[in-house]
Parts: sequence; structure tokens; C-alpha cells
Amino acid sequence: MAVPIGHAGSWFAVWQGESNSCIHQHALNRGHYLDDGVDDHPAWPKFISGLQEKRKAIVTTSRPPGADGIRRRKSYVGIWKIDNVELGDGTLSFKLGRMVHRF
Repeated sequence: MAVPIGHAGSWFAVWQGESNSCIHQHALNRGHYLDDGVDDHPAWPKFISGLQEKRKAIVTTSRPPGADGIRRRKSYVGIWKIDNVELGDGTLSFKLGRMVHRF
């Protein structure tokens, strides 16, 4: 079975020839995603654009944060359609819709 291909430091992974934003499963609660860590990191605009334009996200499991505070991918769970991408004061939220594929 084909799984997404990503690399360290990237907020994306490629599955079936398409690059998609990856989200951490720990930020999901009953089909709702909430990340309260949106800051001035230069990767945010492209990441959020990818979510808004493609309306899909790859859900990943993560290792606990390292000494640098960064969570690293452990595995890929699946890819979901998403809706209602919203940006607030330092937050990103959206709802998961239909699962497209489980890895």
C-alpha cells in the first residue's frame, strides 16, 4: 500500500503525486482541528494556503516534542477532506469531513 512521502522539516507530504498539508492527530477533538500555535514562522502561509485551496489534510501521529519543542511525525493515519478553515488570533481551526483514504 502506498503511503505519503515526507521529509524532516517539511509541513507537507506527497501522496499520489500531490503535496498536502500534514496535521498532528493530537490537535483533533471529535473531528475538529485546533492549533493555537500560529505565529510568525515562515512556513505558516504556504501551509494554510494548502489547506484552504486543496481542502484536504493528511493526519499524522507525532512523537512527543523534543528538547527544541518540535513534534516530529511518527506515522501517517489517513487523508481527509476539510471544511471551514478559520484563522483567529494565533489559532488555526477547521472541521474534518469525509476520509479519502486510510494508510
